[in-house]
Amino acid sequence: MGFASALGWDNGVVLAPMGADIAGPKLVAAVANAGGLGLLASPVNMYDTTLKVIRDTKKLTSKPFGAGILLEFEQSATTIRAIFDEKLACMQVFWGDYTKEMVDEAHKNGVKILHQVGSVAAAEKAVAAGVDCIIAQGVEAGGHVIGNVSVIALVPRIVDLVGDRNITVVAAGSISDPRGFVAALALGAKGICMGTRFIASKESYANDYYKQQLLHYTEADTDYTDLYSRASWVAPTRVLNTPFHQKWKPVPQDVSNNEDQPIVGYSIIFGGSFIEGAEKIIKELGGRSQVKPVKAVVLLKSTEGVSGTIYFTQEGDAPTKVTGTVTGLKPGLHGFHIHALGDTTNGCMSTGPHFNPAGKDHGAPSDETRHAGDLGNLVVGADGKVDLNISDKQIPLTGPNSIIGRAVVVHADPDDLGKGGHELSKTTGNAGARIACGVIGLQAT
Repeated sequence: MGFASALGWDNGVVLAPMGADIAGPKLVAAVANAGGLGLLASPVNMYDTTLKVIRDTKKLTSKPFGAGILLEFEQSATTIRAIFDEKLACMQVFWGDYTKEMVDEAHKNGVKILHQVGSVAAAEKAVAAGVDCIIAQGVEAGGHVIGNVSVIALVPRIVDLVGDRNITVVAAGSISDPRGFVAALALGAKGICMGTRFIASKESYANDYYKQQLLHYTEADTDYTDLYSRASWVAPTRVLNTPFHQKWKPVPQDVSNNEDQPIVGYSIIFGGSFIEGAEKIIKELGGRSQVKPVKAVVLLKSTEGVSGTIYFTQEGDAPTKVTGTVTGLKPGLHGFHIHALGDTTNGCMSTGPHFNPAGKDHGAPSDETRHAGDLGNLVVGADGKVDLNISDKQIPLTGPNSIIGRAVVVHADPDDLGKGGHELSKTTGNAGARIACGVIGLQAT
């Protein structure tokens, strides 16, 4: 079962509910509007404030979104009540048990439960409680980390535990780009939960200068510590190993009050004012690298003398651009499609039907009703050559409907775009034989 079918959102990207307003209304709404699941960072024990944050978010999006709750704090009960009263789509719970009775109450209020765990034992409790989703957090994750197992070891174990139950498994921890998403899917997850990567977005509440510096640090520049939560909440945290952190790391383990903790770090990262010396410190703060455009390539093969190389490029959630050159075709129109299978063991015939995840009838690229793989016709000149320049939003290179691993097929005849009245018009466009094809693979960068 896919992420969308289980939870009702367009794709499997979840925004982690990062505290102190980083995951505030603007960022949550932006993620929701882009088809992901945004989770608000809920204030603790502040019913009215929680209502305001939720309602501010609703002004910015009509899409479903949720909020995160820390079970460590008993005062969270008033915040949970606000979430129920506002009928949010879901609630993420973290750092503690959420019983079947609690899950049942949430369901009665129309709220689905996403439980973030760091171990198989905790996942077993979540399954028994009847949660809707389990977020498997690996020890690589940024921020507060509840377990000590890597995401690559934890996710398959939890996927096997869930089995065929109607519970979605989402992977979390050191995932920041399409390759990480694909890796999570290979482990059996149906989606990913990201935090750090979203801090650098324009909608987050973090300082702009911090966002820029966030791009300079790598996975080797973090530290796993309890330094920032010894007094109020014993929670290990993965942080950036900046000069600021190195300065405070030798603080004695017996810190017993918030005044003795290096809370200045939070003042800098979150949207507060700079303090003296903060500029020097903040220049050393950082995180993951920017997500680069995703690129794919196809090398056409044919027994009919057709050849060509086709390139696919997608930046973020923008339409995918298709470029390249095909030669050896007869002048005129030739159907051009993405087919469902990347299997050419029996030539082009084993590539299956058109790629059609929505189960619609065949149509033109501009039609609302069409197969995702319907790219219309190649218009070939007298020299038998065509240069491609296509932009299409239904053939993404990332996400659950990615075309990576599928096939491009060129046909002998024109595609009637579903309007020819032939018995094959609504399935293949009556485009004739498959004369060239190739598998879509990730391009070397």
